[in-house]
Amino acid sequence: MPYGYVEYRLKKGISENTLKLQAIVIEQFFSYLRYKYEGTEPDIKQITAKDVRGFLDQQYIEKEYDKGTVYRKQSNLKKFFDFLWVTKQIDYDILVKFKYFSDDVVIKKNTTEPIEYTYEFLLEKKKLVLNSKLPFTCKLLMVLYMKGIQLNDMYHLQIKDFLDLPGNKMGLTYLSSLGFNAEMLFEQEKDVEVIRTAIKIAKERKVPYIISYKNGETKKYQQSQPMLSRYYVLQIADLIGMNVRSDEMRIVYVNYLFHNENMTNEQIAEMLGRSKENIKKLVREGIARIHPKEYNQQLELALQC
Repeated sequence: MPYGYVEYRLKKGISENTLKLQAIVIEQFFSYLRYKYEGTEPDIKQITAKDVRGFLDQQYIEKEYDKGTVYRKQSNLKKFFDFLWVTKQIDYDILVKFKYFSDDVVIKKNTTEPIEYTYEFLLEKKKLVLNSKLPFTCKLLMVLYMKGIQLNDMYHLQIKDFLDLPGNKMGLTYLSSLGFNAEMLFEQEKDVEVIRTAIKIAKERKVPYIISYKNGETKKYQQSQPMLSRYYVLQIADLIGMNVRSDEMRIVYVNYLFHNENMTNEQIAEMLGRSKENIKKLVREGIARIHPKEYNQQLELALQC
């Protein structure tokens, strides 16, 4: 472990199992730094709180870890930088006053925050976005978020994955990052219009990906990443008055399909490119988080499916 952290903590009586978990987080952080600085690991004294925030952004926004997990990673990094300061390897502790999430974040095992909206509510918000003057990328992201697509998969979608279908519909088929085939249908006129526009833009930019950005150095368009689109996600959030998180929207969507459209777990799994067991988990989580009192009566049904 870099800079003698593990050895130091072992002498303080910290268990090896605890240190293994902390070491994983620290290694993840340095791996992020190497990627950020194109293979070069910065001098420990040059690392800033902004670097730490960027790493936690990646964990929370791109990799979609829950708040409790990210809070624990923040805590582990605080311990690491405190060690660096105590051992005089850095001039000051950059994380003394740093807080990505405040200390009142619920981190108890098996506790989850309630989701205070339904899919019908999201459909109304989608109309608001699609009829707004927000940048086109905002509209494209909203359409894709509403389909419960895994965030990383979203940015890998290519022109070839879409197919025009009779009746002014659009099909989407791709291999998800979870290793399952995903197959879904876009039927709403506005949704299809947005997808077709995205394909047209991709062709004009001469890139296969439907979400792309212009590299400031090469001046060429290339595949985008979740963090690069955060600007657009925040604009959506400002307009609709709520945070936009794909993991929560996926839970809401899955529960809408299960409870309102009467789709089976297997059918939903085939649509979203997930396992049947994963969909059952999302249904159970939805029961616990989306208006729990309203869904409690359906708990046994979901558990038996």
